[in-house]
Amino acid sequence: MEKERNKSIKQPFSDLWRYCSSSDQNSDIPSRTVVLTPNRRLAVGINHEFDQHQMSKGAHCWESLQCWPLTGWYEEAWLRWQQAVLVSAQEVQGIDPVDWALLSPFQEQVLWEDIIRHSAEGENLLRVNGSAKLATGAYGLLRGWNIDVEGDWANTTDCAVFAGWLRIFRERCHSLGLICSVDLPDVLLDAPVWSRWFDRLVLVGFDEVTPQAQRLLDHLHHQFGTELIHLGQDKADRCSPVRVEFETPEDELLYCASWAKTQLQVYLQAELPIQADLPIQAEPPIQTELQGEREQQKSPTMPNIAVVVPDLQDRRREIERVFRECFDGLPFNDESNELLAQLGNVEDSDLGIESTPNLFNISGGEIFSSYAIISSAFSFLDLLKQDVEMSTVSACLGSPFMAGGEIEYSARAQFDVMLRQLRREALFLGMVFNQSRSFVKVNEATGESHLVVPRFTGIVKTVLEKWLGGGDINVNNINRQKKTPSQWSIVIEEVLQVFGWPGDRTLSSQEFQLVSKWHELLAELASIDEVVGVVGFSTAISLLRRLCNDTRFQKETKNQPPIQVLGVLEAAAQNFDALWFAGLDSETWPPSGYAHPFLPVEMQRRLNMPHSSAQREFDFAKIMTDRYRSAAEKVVFSSARWQGDNELTVSSLIQPFPLDEYENVEDKIKGQIRGCTENFKRRQWSHLRAAGIDRHRIVEVFERDVRGPILEKNQSVVGGTWVLKAQADCPFKAYASIRLNAHSMDNPIFGITAAERGSSIHRVMEIFWTRCQSWEKLNQLAAAEKTDWVTEAAARTVAEQAGKTPEHMRGSVYEIEVRRLVETAESWLALELQRTPFKVVAIEEKKQIKISSINLSTRADRIDRVGEDGYVVIDYKTAEVSTQTWRDERLDEPQLPLYCVSVDAGGDQLSNQSSNPEIIQGVMFAQIKNGKMAIKGQHSEALTLTEKKSRDIVADGEWDLTLSQWRDRLDSLATEFAQGYAEVLPKSLVKSCRYCDLQPLCRVSEIEYAADFSEVES
Repeated sequence: MEKERNKSIKQPFSDLWRYCSSSDQNSDIPSRTVVLTPNRRLAVGINHEFDQHQMSKGAHCWESLQCWPLTGWYEEAWLRWQQAVLVSAQEVQGIDPVDWALLSPFQEQVLWEDIIRHSAEGENLLRVNGSAKLATGAYGLLRGWNIDVEGDWANTTDCAVFAGWLRIFRERCHSLGLICSVDLPDVLLDAPVWSRWFDRLVLVGFDEVTPQAQRLLDHLHHQFGTELIHLGQDKADRCSPVRVEFETPEDELLYCASWAKTQLQVYLQAELPIQADLPIQAEPPIQTELQGEREQQKSPTMPNIAVVVPDLQDRRREIERVFRECFDGLPFNDESNELLAQLGNVEDSDLGIESTPNLFNISGGEIFSSYAIISSAFSFLDLLKQDVEMSTVSACLGSPFMAGGEIEYSARAQFDVMLRQLRREALFLGMVFNQSRSFVKVNEATGESHLVVPRFTGIVKTVLEKWLGGGDINVNNINRQKKTPSQWSIVIEEVLQVFGWPGDRTLSSQEFQLVSKWHELLAELASIDEVVGVVGFSTAISLLRRLCNDTRFQKETKNQPPIQVLGVLEAAAQNFDALWFAGLDSETWPPSGYAHPFLPVEMQRRLNMPHSSAQREFDFAKIMTDRYRSAAEKVVFSSARWQGDNELTVSSLIQPFPLDEYENVEDKIKGQIRGCTENFKRRQWSHLRAAGIDRHRIVEVFERDVRGPILEKNQSVVGGTWVLKAQADCPFKAYASIRLNAHSMDNPIFGITAAERGSSIHRVMEIFWTRCQSWEKLNQLAAAEKTDWVTEAAARTVAEQAGKTPEHMRGSVYEIEVRRLVETAESWLALELQRTPFKVVAIEEKKQIKISSINLSTRADRIDRVGEDGYVVIDYKTAEVSTQTWRDERLDEPQLPLYCVSVDAGGDQLSNQSSNPEIIQGVMFAQIKNGKMAIKGQHSEALTLTEKKSRDIVADGEWDLTLSQWRDRLDSLATEFAQGYAEVLPKSLVKSCRYCDLQPLCRVSEIEYAADFSEVES
């Protein structure tokens, strides 16, 4: 009876050490007590608390606590059984653990995929791996709820298909001697290890256990007399939770991070650096008592602060960004700094320059393959494919994880630019090798040539000779071989060794852990030989890549950071000093129920399986909400009112809690970052002054400088009228792109680029009007003759283009491009006939123009004479444009205004334009865009562009004044550029910056939050 009573004991978590205490007063933990948890995080936390408990008692050494997550306990029992059989050398009836192998999750996934892929239904599936994951989950539910897998439960088509797969899966496992992890509790029922291992099982944090697990526990209790203790969370409320509502999830997350930082500072008795700058309460009422309690303590202790987010994995990157911004540059007092140093959680910066305490941790980790050092490894392996994307080659050339990456970094970047000029979507490694050998520089003194990237060339040569038959895809090619995954894992190691991975530089702590994990996953790949047999190299790489994609990595630290961002289940049964539960709107909490598609819905609901119904999800969410309301001394529940345009309502599970009114958090980022930056700098300078150190001796302070060197007088500038266009758009863009020659590398595009399409239209117009010359001639041409002229011009244009890039103008592409140009040109010429009669006087003529103190080289697309003395300057455009650009103070399109004030009808530059203002009397955009052909212009009232009225054609009654304004504005832009004016001042953040490739250089997004040093010091 006593054992029956003990079996049902449910006590609070605080009783754990009492149940784990030994009758021997000199021992704190009996070796025959095992603690079980529902997840690994709780097990780690209990082990950590146990060690702290021992140290608080003054112990110098102690026996480790036997604490495992439930699944880990199964695996430990299996290993003990194997060891027992090996030691005893006795024959085992039934399953012999020595002869059977336990399937890893990856092995199980690959086995399911192989079965599904070779089934009749698998041929019609788009995502076999997704179906395999569903099958794995369905099998786990069947075994977990003790359902006879051979029974008659498959009552739908999907269930019947899964039942067929399951039958094959079990047969394959039996024939290969494999045991699935979900079968372990049943297999372990007869294991002879229990009686010699423990007398007491303490289950911590279980709201429920599966019927399968309960059967094993009951078996241990009745067969071996094992004492079962169930410990849950302390039920007594430790605080009065409050509820907070925000406008958006972004505001909610921002304030949550600020709250966590404030909690940490209160615990560490540190000054709150941004309290005066926050537009919201820096210390809400829920923190007041906590601060008072901590002030009464003699020394600060490290807190345990939790932030719980239901959809953590979906928002992980957003959460990490916000928390890093909030904690960046966080100052503490000397006592707190000493305490933080004791944490030992030091993050190495990528450059190895500084290290900072690890104050917060986001659970779950990033996808393993997303880390740069791992993605580089895959890029190196991808180079061995027959066709390699140019982006992969670029990634390899720019990687610091290849041998010589630090030394040849600049040279490899230049080689990358050269390869992009080939304009190929895909390359093969032999082509890359040949290009690297031709990429040489000549020593001017000796006349000798040498390779620019010798280290890279040597690596590629070795790879070609060893695995690609010296570049011949038919000889000794790795892509034509079949091997087992274990053999491929050895080859992968050898290939990466030739590439020098993971590089020459010293690895950071995180990179070292990533490399170690990589080797573990390679061993995992090698373990699936019996499951998949022999495969090709690309298949092996695909399997390894998927394994890395399914693995999440989190850096190991010496101690647990004080702030933990957790998912709902990860925080189960744990107690905290302060807790914030975010994202509790009605759409998220309780979560939506979704029955498993491979199992009968009525069976799932009858057995109350996870996610089987909305009611079960509601009950689960209610249990978790009740648990978290008593999980800390300070508890906050929060929700958002809006998600984009979708209005949200607060979850009914937290609605009963009192609503705490907070101020609006609009513009919180700006205030927080600005406040943190300024206060941090003030503290730094005040500490230096207190120490008697002049900051100017250790810090070089630059005054605000928005000007570069002045151009020499009459200096020619490369770029033509684009110089003035860029200066008008953003002074820094003009300076960086023209004076500094800063440009992003072109993305290789196979086929005809947009720029080439525009140039081809210009060329067709040039050829046609050189022959046609006037409106009268165009009007006299018969339709067939006009088509012949246009076709001839188009064919000539495409032929010229094919001569430059023959690989992009092959076969049907050639014909399609000719046809496109003919259709476009004929549509435009039909619109030209609607103009008033004109004569073409200049076509594509290059000119040198002096404006202010600089010389620009430019070219007029066309100049027409209208009437006797009126001239119109025409600019061809293949995109939509507007004449409004000529009315702005800073001209967006300065080319035509520049011609008006600087060129006469014959194309000669005028020394004094005001002496002959009637020469140029109009400007016109020829918008040659299929479906949107248009004439857009501005002209004096003395001239008419077209007989057809249009709002896009403006008659300017003060044409002379317009010319004068253009002249002044152009001169101002040219003067700015000549004087080196280079302020980051985009005309429009949307239009000017959207497609600008200089943002990493100008960092325009940070200007709004920058704090001036002089203002900070004062």
